[in-house]
Amino acid sequence: DSDSDQTVTGDSGTLEQGVFRQKFGSSSTRKDIQKAFDKIKDGTAKKVEVTLEGNIQLQGRLIVYSNTTINAHGAVITQKSKSGSIIKSATAEDYGEVPYKQGYQKTENIKISGGSWNGAQISGQVIRFVHSTNVFLDGLTVTNCTSTGHLITFEGVNTGTIQNCKLVG
Repeated sequence: DSDSDQTVTGDSGTLEQGVFRQKFGSSSTRKDIQKAFDKIKDGTAKKVEVTLEGNIQLQGRLIVYSNTTINAHGAVITQKSKSGSIIKSATAEDYGEVPYKQGYQKTENIKISGGSWNGAQISGQVIRFVHSTNVFLDGLTVTNCTSTGHLITFEGVNTGTIQNCKLVG
């Protein structure tokens, strides 16, 4: 019953009234964090709220789905994989068995607040949102994309806001 307080088996997060909340720290892996984001994809939650704390080293990219909020004030998130954005919006291919036209603009209502997002000159696009609606980035520091890359990319975003962000290198 998604209307009552409960801990989801295998996670240290909670699901309350359709909202899944979980905190991640320095020992968290990309797979740990992705499992929280996937609560939207698999229908476990209607909204996901993730808090990132400390220094988080990621091997690979995070894929974010609709109705997701990331609070990362004070966190440093660094890409350690050989390639790929730190975070990107889900596209049709990420949804799997969704007709392409439905998945094309299916990702909406994403908010990221704070954090230092370090592409470590590995990522061509440190943060990437494609074919999404209502994307809000506030107070991020985004650094170290490749020499031919982009710190933040919005492609085909309907209603996107980037404010109070610092973009370096």
